[in-house]
Amino acid sequence: AEAGAELERRRDLTDPARRLLTCQVLGGQVPVLQATPLPAAALPPLSLVQFWHSAEPPPEVCAVMDSWVRHHPGLTLARFDAASARDFILAQHGQKSAMAYDTLHNPALQANMLRLCYLAVHGGLWVDADERCLRPMDPVLALLGRFGLIAPFSDELPYYVHNYMLAAPPGSPVMAALMEAQMRVLREALRGGQGLQNWVSNGPGLVTRVAARLPGQVALLAPAYWRSFAGDADDLPYKQDEQADWRSAPYAPSSS
Repeated sequence: AEAGAELERRRDLTDPARRLLTCQVLGGQVPVLQATPLPAAALPPLSLVQFWHSAEPPPEVCAVMDSWVRHHPGLTLARFDAASARDFILAQHGQKSAMAYDTLHNPALQANMLRLCYLAVHGGLWVDADERCLRPMDPVLALLGRFGLIAPFSDELPYYVHNYMLAAPPGSPVMAALMEAQMRVLREALRGGQGLQNWVSNGPGLVTRVAARLPGQVALLAPAYWRSFAGDADDLPYKQDEQADWRSAPYAPSSS
């Protein structure tokens, strides 16, 4: 019951943030990118950050992940699995953060935590393993000097910020705020034995809540513009298996 109450409380905070973000977008307070010119100069050094929970992704998943490598030869690949993600979090954020990671009971929560932990330190381009790259994102990445975060937003009202693609420069104050908010949620859950929900706790719900607080520092990709760079790889076999599909990940660990 307590875990359910905590989930509802965070959903209550997310819903007002979605409404506020919608007003900010419609009022022109949040930059919405619908087309950007090709960069005139080389991009600054950045990492392409990817995650799959096991050390060997299925071949069809690896092909999707490699599509980003192929279209972005100038980016340094940083690919993690569940174990190496923990190693990174321990090395960069300390024992308490690693302990919080240990409580995450599904790959979706682990991926959510890693992307914020990595981008808060190094910046870079994060893309989920089920997004297939169609063309280079250089025009967007060239704008990272102007914004603390670039991400797609929804085509449904009220708007929310997707986290399947996040781009940030090193030392971004937006990413620092996201990291702080995430750790607050995870510490509260760790202390109280509360359940975590992928979307609300440290997924798009969290990103939306922070973005609504920092509208001038966040730029959003219009849905059609984002989809000119990437397609949803909904044909991946694991998505046909409810037990394997991260979208069906449970709210709480199994008691069995």
